[in-house]
Amino acid sequence: MKRLYRKIISFCGAWIGARYIYRELIFPFLFSISVVTFVLLTNFLFKSVDRLLGKGLQISVIFEFLYLNLAWIIAMSIPMAVLVAALMAYGRLAEDNEITAMRASGISFTTILGPGIIFGILISIFMMYFHNNILPEFNHKARLLAGDIYRKRPGLNIEPGYFMDEIPDYSIYVKERVGDSLRKLTIYNKDSQSVQTTIYADSGYLKVDGNTVLFTLFSGEIHELDLENLEDYRRTDFEKHRIAIPVDNLMLERRESARRG
Repeated sequence: MKRLYRKIISFCGAWIGARYIYRELIFPFLFSISVVTFVLLTNFLFKSVDRLLGKGLQISVIFEFLYLNLAWIIAMSIPMAVLVAALMAYGRLAEDNEITAMRASGISFTTILGPGIIFGILISIFMMYFHNNILPEFNHKARLLAGDIYRKRPGLNIEPGYFMDEIPDYSIYVKERVGDSLRKLTIYNKDSQSVQTTIYADSGYLKVDGNTVLFTLFSGEIHELDLENLEDYRRTDFEKHRIAIPVDNLMLERRESARRG
């Protein structure tokens, strides 16, 4: 009877000790994975800021890009978090002589290490599934989105008082701008090698429709000069004039691909 009683006491002590060690492991693990993930994500964000800024991307696309790259960051941070959690948990137990107290109460050293080993095995099983199923899919989507962002042409940045040459074959100067409303515009069309076309307008507004830039101009002039025959000069006055300029890769075009690698 005494032997059974001792076994029950020993089992209860081991169970309570295991729960205590699990609690000591979980909180440092969660704290460590948060800190390591934050550090790695911040480092990745600083390295990618040049790729993201100036592209005119929606905030949802930027968050999606960070979310997709979070997978490989987690794959790196979890093993480091497990190591830090084990060092902090067992280090604190040893520093406070709690391991000595457990050993004195009859709990074996294997039982003390058991929670840490089981915790590591469970994390390893999860990481095997994560690496085989989740990580490849996220990396594939992140690679596609990174390529789409790289091909996207920077957004139209029309600053008053400066020439804007981001549209191929056009050079645009605006004296004043309020939102999409423009005043005192000068547009140079460099598409033709033989005819020089210059457009002046008192006012107008800009609209982007897909991969097309639409200018609606008011109260202006169109000057056309034949560079091969300088006597051939034409001037056209207008009250309203529209210009549609196709621009490749102005909008972010998303690809779908089943190819991995």
